Amino acid sequence: NLEIGYGHTTGTDVLIGVHGSDKMVEIPHGMDFLAPIIPAAGATPQVNRWLPIAQNITVTSNEDTSTAVFLVEMTNRPYSTAWGAEQTLMIRVRYTGLTGSPYYDADGTSVVVEALHSENLGDFELDKTSNSHAALSVDSSRNGTLYLKAALAYTHIYVTHLGGGMGSEQGSDNYQDAGFKILQNQSWTAALPGAEFQVYGEWAQKLFQKIDAVETGGLIIGYSAYDPNVAESFTTSASAWSSTGPYVVDGSSNKKQIAFNAPASGKVEITAKVWVNQDTTISAAYFLEMALTANNSSWSSVTGTEKIAFLASEHASVGTQGLVNISWAITGLTPGTLYTYYLGAAETNSSQEHVLSWGGDYPALIIQAVSLPTTIQS
Repeated sequence: NLEIGYGHTTGTDVLIGVHGSDKMVEIPHGMDFLAPIIPAAGATPQVNRWLPIAQNITVTSNEDTSTAVFLVEMTNRPYSTAWGAEQTLMIRVRYTGLTGSPYYDADGTSVVVEALHSENLGDFELDKTSNSHAALSVDSSRNGTLYLKAALAYTHIYVTHLGGGMGSEQGSDNYQDAGFKILQNQSWTAALPGAEFQVYGEWAQKLFQKIDAVETGGLIIGYSAYDPNVAESFTTSASAWSSTGPYVVDGSSNKKQIAFNAPASGKVEITAKVWVNQDTTISAAYFLEMALTANNSSWSSVTGTEKIAFLASEHASVGTQGLVNISWAITGLTPGTLYTYYLGAAETNSSQEHVLSWGGDYPALIIQAVSLPTTIQS
């Protein structure tokens, strides 16, 4: 274990001390870079080949943990766009031993990978399943070996140890074991060891400050678009908001609805857009009203949502028609809770005065939910 002294080594007399002793190692010409280690003797001539790149320094004890962080560069033939994958990876491996099968503790064992550049990873995949191109393979003696899979032929792998673990056992009572070392002179294989247990890699997860558009609003959090190839229609029949009549349904009695998780403000705007035709048999001016309900079996309007959406013409033979766009501001919701609202339509007279149409040659029936800011002027 070497311990770097203060300053830099190039052109100075600074020495590197050997950890735990008074011995020093002189580097008279300086040290310009930390050379990576090449785990394989050469590149793989075939696609989809595994290479062991690191292993725990000593057998990991029961309930102890070995950790390490590596910088990995995978290169093949960058002169060709078909082969020029840019695989520069930061890999953190953590292995917690277990006495019995599968010889690792799932809560303390993982392979987490972060790509320093992710535009062209050359089919490098990580999904915590056997499709992953990184895995920790564990045998019954609690030897843990880190493998990488090269999807492309002619791949070289260069590995630099960045630390993140210890060089030796630190005592039986602190639950930490020696970390991992980089392997050398390894051979490419077509598969992982069949007699061992594998923990497959995953992409690193990033936690940033939560973005919820609470103060500014405007985030679409739910969207329903009903646009069948053959037009559907719903004819109003309820002159009041009865328990059964107002649900807007298609020919198969499917209720038109919107679902969303409430934002942190607990406030949303729900908007519905639909084409409305007035029945030409009308003989007086009647209103079309629309509303929302949270009940999917017996209509009960959300308080304050019963609003006029369309005014019919008094002309007996030429009905009014057009695209209705109506919005409601819903408040008092519990943040993070899933809500479903159903669209309803009724009229001020029970003579079936209005027809709602969508799909086919008509515009889609759209219902959307948009988050609102915490403060609403009223």
